[in-house]
Amino acid sequence: MRIGIFGSYASQREGVGSDLDVVIIVKRSNEPFERRGAFFYPLDFPVPVDLLVYTEEEWKKLEEEGLRITKEIRWLTF
Repeated sequence: MRIGIFGSYASQREGVGSDLDVVIIVKRSNEPFERRGAFFYPLDFPVPVDLLVYTEEEWKKLEEEGLRITKEIRWLTF
């Protein structure tokens, strides 16, 4: 549904050794949170990727709780 970045690349503070922090929002998933990233992880990427995959419902809950990640994310447009 949506893909966004946060952290050093989103704030344009990346440097040597920075990883790309990515959030993917999916409609729903039967997989546990800790296994979802395996379905989306980019194998040939020039920097390490920290990938978090949330369902739409989980992300909405994080937004309601006001977690920092939900405020810092920069959504990509395609």
